[in-house]
Amino acid sequence: MLVLLSLLDSNIRCSCQATNDSVQEVSCSFELDFCQWNHDLTADLNWVRHNGSTPSADTGPQSDIAVDELRLSDGECPEIIPEIHNGNCSFERNLCDWTHDPTAQFSWTRQYGETHSFETGPVTGADNSSAYIFIEASFPQKICDRAGLMSPLIVRPTTTSGAQCFSFFYHMYGINIGSLLIWTIENMTTSAEETLIWQQHGAQGNEWLIKRINLWPTADYYFRIDGYVGDGFEGDIAVDEITLFDGECTEAIVDGKTGKVFLLTTIKLGYWLYIPHIIAAMYDWWQKNVRPIYGALSTVKVLTVYVSWGQ
Repeated sequence: MLVLLSLLDSNIRCSCQATNDSVQEVSCSFELDFCQWNHDLTADLNWVRHNGSTPSADTGPQSDIAVDELRLSDGECPEIIPEIHNGNCSFERNLCDWTHDPTAQFSWTRQYGETHSFETGPVTGADNSSAYIFIEASFPQKICDRAGLMSPLIVRPTTTSGAQCFSFFYHMYGINIGSLLIWTIENMTTSAEETLIWQQHGAQGNEWLIKRINLWPTADYYFRIDGYVGDGFEGDIAVDEITLFDGECTEAIVDGKTGKVFLLTTIKLGYWLYIPHIIAAMYDWWQKNVRPIYGALSTVKVLTVYVSWGQ
């Protein structure tokens, strides 16, 4: 028997490996604040959290010094760190570098909280985040109208495998759900070569679902996300937590805010185990690997258990 446990809290999607690889509290991307870092009161000046370029012109090694994306985890550093691309977006502050397709009939909407229509759309972003994007299926939109969103230029990978993993969450809830399509587009300046890499149609339940797609691009390209209106106003389609990294997709959870990749924990159990033994093993794993990091069970939003038979 193989039991896979994945763990989500309100800020990060992660799992702990059997070796107890844990994301420590010192980790910080500085997107919203200093996390739990404090200024040294004995220093002559303080570090400044900043968006965009610094105020000084032509600064470099001789002047301004910057630090970002601090991360500490148990265990040795991995040999390869996936390249984080500019197409990644959690939509918490804006559309990042994604832009509306001017040839579409209407545009994707960035939204906080639930959509305005009854019995359709999500209540929060994926992983209980604040914001996401969705298509508004209500008037003046009509059936088969399209909303398109274009990514920035994605540079093809230079790794040996030539693979890239495109990951995102989608939400398709409502009796009038239309279609969601993902395209890659090459040669935007000449004759565009569009390739449909994934599509989904109709209602998929009132939940966020994750999709990972392996790509082997031969040239630089763009993504386009198309949402099509169904046959009524209960057809809001939402997308969130877009992540792209070099290498093939794995059985992992990707944090769309930082691009960090966390492998699922595996616990191998023998055929002789009964349900009480499985629960005991899970509880023991929880006490040793998760509770010291995340505290009580009530602080964790979702605990998912995948079970498959075999040694």
